[in-house]
Amino acid sequence: MIDERAVEIWNDELEELFLRTGHRFQRVEPRRRMRDYIRGLLGRLRAVDILCRSG
Repeated sequence: MIDERAVEIWNDELEELFLRTGHRFQRVEPRRRMRDYIRGLLGRLRAVDILCRSG
């Protein structure tokens, strides 16, 4: 099971990635869309991982 601290670390590292790549987008809207898209993809992977381990 993933604990709260692991989620915090994951989130911090993801935010750092967004800060490092954000300059590639001129406007804030595309940056936010990219962030939300990546989080959505990774969230689905985590959900699949949980289902595979429990089944």
